[in-house]
Amino acid sequence: FGVLVLATEATIRAAGPSKLVYREVDRCRVAGKSEAIAFYELICPRVWHGERAASSNRRTSDPFCSDDDDISTSMTTATTTTATTPQRPAVVTPVDSEPLPDDACDAAAHEKRVAYYDRLCSDYALALEAYRRRDFATALAAFDDLVVRFEGDPPSARMAKICRPLVDSPLPANWEPITQLSK
Repeated sequence: FGVLVLATEATIRAAGPSKLVYREVDRCRVAGKSEAIAFYELICPRVWHGERAASSNRRTSDPFCSDDDDISTSMTTATTTTATTPQRPAVVTPVDSEPLPDDACDAAAHEKRVAYYDRLCSDYALALEAYRRRDFATALAAFDDLVVRFEGDPPSARMAKICRPLVDSPLPANWEPITQLSK
């Protein structure tokens, strides 16, 4: 999926959804299971947690640039899957606003990150809705636009790749907007 932290809905609930910026990236059916589950990208905490986070030994690009006990405890008690190849840019540079400094991990920079990712999440959700209702041309245009506006966003690029061949292809009657994961 090309994200730093991939989680299930149970993890989102355990961590506290109002505390996080996150987005559903896809619904998947794991090999051997009949039920599909939603996978979410955990992006960053919604609220800046102060200088303690900035002075921690974590990299400032850590999507959880915080030592907030509530979030840390929730995240360690919930199950998450970390991608093996992080592809999210270390420092986000919104296309339509000022670049963030390389070492930015302060309240103002965090507020910019949250606004940037809120736009990404909102626009991605609309594109995902178009995909799920089989409006592949709209979904493809939206995912392609997200790739451009959000610096090659890996989940958007992945979904655009899925949508591209579906635009002009007839679908089988049993088609579902679910990715089948193999072992």
